[in-house]
Order: sequence, then structure tokens, then C-alpha cells
Amino acid sequence: MDIADWLGIKSRDQEEREYQAFAENSFPYGQAQRDKIEELLSGLFPKEKKQLTMMLFLLGKQYYHGYGLRNEKDYQGLTQEERLNIAARSLNRQLFGKHKKSLTTYLALIAADAQVNENLCYPTCQEILEQAKEY
Repeated sequence: MDIADWLGIKSRDQEEREYQAFAENSFPYGQAQRDKIEELLSGLFPKEKKQLTMMLFLLGKQYYHGYGLRNEKDYQGLTQEERLNIAARSLNRQLFGKHKKSLTTYLALIAADAQVNENLCYPTCQEILEQAKEY
């Protein structure tokens, strides 16, 4: 370990590689998937800032899948319900005030995103809201 690692200094190339890995984990089907998520977030949270909703979605998704976490290998055998509980605990720490009411909506969107394939057949906003009532 050299001094740059100890201080947390990263080269431009290293930062770019980490960003690319994050982008691939977040949206494995590319810009089309990102656009679809942005559209759903806008429909589900029309009064919220786009950046806030995307950040909360990505944070929950990161914990749902275990991306970049120290115990990422431990996530392999978890059920969807266990993953959603982990994401819920994480998001619950980040949400405040009126935003706490939207926790189940984020969880429903994260669960829907986990089921999607390259066809990007997401449920509608109404279907996601109905699913959120079950959490």
C-alpha cells in the first residue's frame, strides 16, 4: 500500500474504471434502462427532484444486490425478501420526514428492476404503487 492508497487519492483512470463499473452494475442494459428508470421515478414521484429520487433508487439497488459491499459474496444465497429487507434498512436511514412514506415505493421499483431483462418490460407506475402496498 502506498501513500496515495492510504490518503484515498485515485488516478483519473482509476476513477473512470470505478465509475464504469458502477454504471454497469446500476444499469446493465445501458442508457435505455436508465431512461426507463428515470421515466418511472418521474411518474412515481412527480414533485421530487430527479437527482434525489435517482440517488435513493441507486442506493437501495446497491444494497439489494450487495454491489461494492464488503460482504458481497454473502448476498449470493439471499432470497428476494431478505434482499429487500437489507435495502429497506439502508433506505430507512437515508429517508427523512415526508420521504419515509415513499420507502415501499422505492422497494417495489427495486424489486421490479431486479426482475427485468434486456427487453426492459417494467410494470407501469400504477402497478408499482399496487405492489408497494404489499410491503
